[in-house]
Amino acid sequence: MVQALLEQLQTLPGLVGLMIGLVLMVVLALNFREALRLRRLTARVRSRIEPVDAPAGGFSAEEPGLSVGSEEPAFARDTMRHGVNGLAEPGFGHGLNQGVTQGLTQGLAEGFEQGPGLGTAPVGSPGLRAASPERLHRDLSEQDEWLVTLDGYGLEQVSHELILAQFKDWHRCGQKTVRFGLDRQDRLVVALLLVTRQGGLSLNEYNQFYDRLAAGLSECPGVDAAGFMATLPDFSVCHARSRERLRMLESLDGQLVFHLQSDHPASTQNTASFLSAMGLSERAEGRFSRLDEQSEAVYSVLPGDQGFHLSFMLDLPRVSNPTEAFADLVDLARACAEAFSGRLVDDAGRSLNSTLFDQFAQQVASRAEALTSAGFPPGSWANRKIFS
Repeated sequence: MVQALLEQLQTLPGLVGLMIGLVLMVVLALNFREALRLRRLTARVRSRIEPVDAPAGGFSAEEPGLSVGSEEPAFARDTMRHGVNGLAEPGFGHGLNQGVTQGLTQGLAEGFEQGPGLGTAPVGSPGLRAASPERLHRDLSEQDEWLVTLDGYGLEQVSHELILAQFKDWHRCGQKTVRFGLDRQDRLVVALLLVTRQGGLSLNEYNQFYDRLAAGLSECPGVDAAGFMATLPDFSVCHARSRERLRMLESLDGQLVFHLQSDHPASTQNTASFLSAMGLSERAEGRFSRLDEQSEAVYSVLPGDQGFHLSFMLDLPRVSNPTEAFADLVDLARACAEAFSGRLVDDAGRSLNSTLFDQFAQQVASRAEALTSAGFPPGSWANRKIFS
């Protein structure tokens, strides 16, 4: 029998079959070895990398760039000029305009108590119920939103609940968010966001807001909707405010991006397994993010392009505690470089060392302070709507 087997192996088909079997065994052994190595490395670095426990903040995009002083090294993107994939040269280029004196009020209203400011019902009507508190915000911004106070022309005689009932599921006009809130006198206010990364208020968005508001108010009994709408400013006034705020946004917007370069990139499956073990969640195919308590991305790891294995991204204006988030991202990136036998580089392929990362950390802290001073506190509800 042994002699017959040896004679069969001497034939060409037998030799081919033997070679295929040996190759398969070698591939399986290498994959198993790589999986064991990654598992051991994961256990070793997880003790150093803990998920950022970011404070709750209230929003969604995604992709533009940190500008920093040209004398300092950094990597940057300028979304307004180049788009998501447009790369700017290292060095923050825009100056920081801190002339804005009024900041956004932090936090959403936990609710409110019904009182005289809620309006009165017509005589003989049943007692008023409080309007849904989750729809009423106390952090409305005169800087970033067009605020319309619903008072006068008969509106003071209508309960907030009845008014809100005319605007169910109204949350957007085009790319701009619509929300309701209360002013300091507990009067109902409707607010339209004036600016996002995509641009300022457009004529179409203005008309959508105007028409929807007019239609809803006309359904409220005893309200002179036409008279009230005639008091609102025209588009040119709102557009001018929007453009002014957009210029401020462009000067402060920033998104840090750097990369992992490897001569022998790991497979997609091994990469995904490693990032999942590090506590990241897959948000889209191949895109992983560290999430905060509100399931908002703290930072993201994306499949690389242009010769990069992975890309690491921190969208600074949208993140609470940007300095802590950046430190955690750097630790994760270094763990990835160790796991996948690669090196961390900037957009131009230049190696990044500890000294450069320390400089970037200082720039992140400086930019976070500038955003707060200009009324764009990082990680706030408004920032996550504006920088989307």
